[in-house]
Amino acid sequence: MDFYTLKMRLQADGTLEKARNLAAKIRKQAPVHWENRTFDRANWDELVACGLLKAMAPAPWGEATSWAEAILILEEIALQCGEAGFALALTSQLWTLRGLAIHGSEAQQKKWIPRLMQGEIAATAIAEDHSGSELGLSQTRLLKQADGNFLLNGSKSHTSLSFEASLILVPAFTTPLPETGGLAIALLEAGKPGLSYGKRWQKMGFRTLPTQDINFSDISLQPGEIIFQGKVLGEIMTYGRILFGMLGAGLARFCVNEMTTWAQLRKQNERPIGDHQFIQERIVNSLLEAETARSMALEAMHSLENKEKERFMRASLAKLAGAKAFRLAAENGVAVLGSRGYEEGPLSRAQRDSLGLLSAGGTEEFHKDAVWGFLKRNS
Repeated sequence: MDFYTLKMRLQADGTLEKARNLAAKIRKQAPVHWENRTFDRANWDELVACGLLKAMAPAPWGEATSWAEAILILEEIALQCGEAGFALALTSQLWTLRGLAIHGSEAQQKKWIPRLMQGEIAATAIAEDHSGSELGLSQTRLLKQADGNFLLNGSKSHTSLSFEASLILVPAFTTPLPETGGLAIALLEAGKPGLSYGKRWQKMGFRTLPTQDINFSDISLQPGEIIFQGKVLGEIMTYGRILFGMLGAGLARFCVNEMTTWAQLRKQNERPIGDHQFIQERIVNSLLEAETARSMALEAMHSLENKEKERFMRASLAKLAGAKAFRLAAENGVAVLGSRGYEEGPLSRAQRDSLGLLSAGGTEEFHKDAVWGFLKRNS
């Protein structure tokens, strides 16, 4: 896959310019939403209105040639705005859209994809209090009834945008277990009787991405509201991990740009602080990690599009690299800006958000275990 040519086309047709314009608006509003712990719904609607969401999805739902365009547009938004919460909401929307487009039934596609393309929000509820993101230990259940329908019971914790979402993807085990292995994905529509919302978390970072617990009590679902091939979730989240990787790379580049600008403006003894090797090392090391993460995300996307057996491993590596790149760049950014970096602002927010990205989409230990498992099976 020729990502260079793809990016040049997105630049030529004005898509990346739209991304930069939207990012400027997001960045302007970020301090307000951070302070109030609110989601930037106005710019989410603008994402749809300006045609960017359509540019990320392939036909017949959008105008892209593949799902690869989305990671390049996501990168540009993250790089220009530095607002992790908004960008994370977009990653969730994208992996849901791709999952439905590839794995959903025709009826599920017709019901949900047009609504999501028009800006209705999708959330994914995986984590549970007792087991984190380890789905094998999930206690959420879909109990089959005599009439063929299912009752959804259980709870999920730390679900981003659950209250704002129209659609919530809920992995759960069916009982009795079907031949597919038992894990299914409920396509839960907001407003269903039995759906309730619990604790709203006061997070250190990702404050622009409201996160709540959700509870399910005898929610009746028809078979058409469930994707029974539970292994599909792995495919869906593989794309998500690639998005996380590119997101981390873009946010790291944002920090690099902030450092570079400051290092030329800030002077000590009439010399820009960028003349000092200490400052140069922090900036260049951050750029090196960001570019490495970007390359790994692109390689993982190529692997996914071509259905290579390494695609799951490469996606985990990309996620690890992106999260680490963002963490390093944010930490270096605060150090380079000194007292200015320690004030409330883009880099202090980035440092707190970067800690969250280390565990979002699976912890470092989870992904390293997945990579090790692949290496063992293929040694």
